[in-house]
Amino acid sequence: DVHAVQRDLFVPLLDTLSGLAPRADTLRALLARWDGNTTVDRPEPIILDDFLRALRSLAWDEPVFEGRRKPAEARLYLLLTEHPASKWLDVAATPEREGATDLLRMALDSTVQALEREAGWGAERWRWGDHHKVIFRHVTQSEALRPLWRGPYEYPGFAATLSPAGARRTTHSASWRVVLDFSQTPLRAYGVFPGGPSGNPFSPLYDAQIADYVGFRYYDLLRPARPDDLEEGQRRARLTLRPGAQP
Repeated sequence: DVHAVQRDLFVPLLDTLSGLAPRADTLRALLARWDGNTTVDRPEPIILDDFLRALRSLAWDEPVFEGRRKPAEARLYLLLTEHPASKWLDVAATPEREGATDLLRMALDSTVQALEREAGWGAERWRWGDHHKVIFRHVTQSEALRPLWRGPYEYPGFAATLSPAGARRTTHSASWRVVLDFSQTPLRAYGVFPGGPSGNPFSPLYDAQIADYVGFRYYDLLRPARPDDLEEGQRRARLTLRPGAQP
């Protein structure tokens, strides 16, 4: 699931804005027609990402937030909808007293500028997969081991999607995915695990599941009760633990 719930919350707030500049109105129309799915072929996710970034920057510009973690987007949404005249929605850098409508308009104008600066104007330049990537780093995250990293790969998703992918350069996501089907007995399980169980980048299996992970494809997971339940071709190694034995 790569549906951005932020689209459902914030985009309807733009419907009441009037007097927008042509390019800002173009962005609003694109967001309004969008279903919220942040797939790699869509331009709208980058619009929403820049818009929310601008909105947060305008709202939390007071000195009290400097160097501190900013409030959650849910708090910003509540201010915009339930307290539109809140002092927190006033932009500290301007002499006027802004409210919710002013802030939304300013954020949309800032989004136009950000898109022009980052990619140029035109929806064909804003394909999410061109700007949103996933990188599989070595577990140490050491730059010295960068040659062992895998990627970047085009990657769908957004902050707070079921498949987490908040940053443009995603380095933290679900380490592996598993789906359990309890409608049958015994239950069936499906999963995918980039890097494999060992996490060893020198393993011949390390890259085997990465393409399927990025493409949201799954394998049937074997659930043997005993090692001997696996066929010979399904076993690559056997580790025997002997309690009390000396190394």
